[in-house]
Amino acid sequence: MKNQIGLQSKRLAQMKIEEEKRRKLQLAQRDHVHKCTEEEDLRQMKMDEVAQMEKLEMELIKRL
Repeated sequence: MKNQIGLQSKRLAQMKIEEEKRRKLQLAQRDHVHKCTEEEDLRQMKMDEVAQMEKLEMELIKRL
């Protein structure tokens, strides 16, 4: 009886540890996806900015 309670407690503790690992992994994955999305948005903004600057450069060259 005492042995079963000890085993159940051990299993419960192990399950809690595993659940915490899964939760941390999910949070890390979400953070990673969010960070990648932000970086992609920033990259796109910079690409748009470069394209706009190139267009302006071409207009200025035409005026010369």
